[in-house]
Amino acid sequence: MIHNSDGTFSSITVDENNVHIESYDRNYKVTASQKLPLELEYYGAFYSGKQYNYIAYGQDNKEENDNKEVIRVVRYDKSFNRIDSASVTGGQSYTIQPFRSGSGKMDENGDELVFHTSRLRYTTPDGLNHQSQLTLIINTSTMRVTNDTGRFQKNHVSHSFDQYVKYDGKDHVLVDHGDAYPRSIVLHKGNGTQYSEVDLVPIPGSIGANATGVSVGGLEISSTHYLTAYNTVDHSKVKKYTSYELEGLEQDVRDIMIATVPRTNLSTGAVKNITLAQYTTGSDKIGSVPKLVKIDNDHFIVLWQEFDQQRTPFGVKYVQVDGSGNVVGEVQSFPKFLLSECEPIVTDNQLIWFTDKKGKRVFYTIPLS
Repeated sequence: MIHNSDGTFSSITVDENNVHIESYDRNYKVTASQKLPLELEYYGAFYSGKQYNYIAYGQDNKEENDNKEVIRVVRYDKSFNRIDSASVTGGQSYTIQPFRSGSGKMDENGDELVFHTSRLRYTTPDGLNHQSQLTLIINTSTMRVTNDTGRFQKNHVSHSFDQYVKYDGKDHVLVDHGDAYPRSIVLHKGNGTQYSEVDLVPIPGSIGANATGVSVGGLEISSTHYLTAYNTVDHSKVKKYTSYELEGLEQDVRDIMIATVPRTNLSTGAVKNITLAQYTTGSDKIGSVPKLVKIDNDHFIVLWQEFDQQRTPFGVKYVQVDGSGNVVGEVQSFPKFLLSECEPIVTDNQLIWFTDKKGKRVFYTIPLS
């Protein structure tokens, strides 16, 4: 969901052929509807910037053609009229499949846009195609990629199963869910040519074991800290991590957590991991991957879906945290509410998001005061 300058809001959804945009007034009545055909095989990400909207598209390059376009970031005006685009080729990015096993995000600062995503890379001497993050820095005044997009970027993470990006002044802050190099939820801060790096959540297990027992749900910046919401199993109960399962863990039940690190001190000793809700200590409920919503620089909401033991949705829980990640007040419950892939937005002093199920759209709201 995105805000519009006229006080309305819009939903952005995607199917195999089109991007669909529906606009709504404050009474949830549709005021406009349009669709954009996918320009390439895959949809990669959407971003609503200050002046423009951006959509990333991609296509396979299994033949390893250096000249083939693998990613196209298209710029639109706020009415979704196409303006221009930036392209990345297979040779520039060593890519045979863009967006592979990831969940790319974008953010902007002035005329600079960062698209932090993932890729499956060209065949290496070991005969394999390795997956890693891919970070594109685009000058939006020229729609040109300005950074090195080669096989090993300065913020290299492999494998990277989830990606987040936010600007902090002129630097961008990146979070990846890595399973090998490094095997951690890792944060990088930098400008494309140099980065500071800190492991927020080290993950036990063998290098490259795809099963990690953690999932990331959001990255935000407060006046003092970087906040990363995630969930995690009780790793003391896991006997072995493979690429398919967590051996020895009877049930995949995870606590809701937030990792914080000061903006001015990216050191391992400064990282704090705070438990927001416990499910691994005998609860009869299960918590989902959490979402993190910024209210202002010192107030944030963490939401998660709660399930019963049969994986039936039980309602939505949320708790407020301050700019250091400390819990403020009690955990709130909203029975029968459902979360979705839609990231909640804040408007008119309330959280709003929607779900689509069996052809029916439902909007959910939570008042913030």
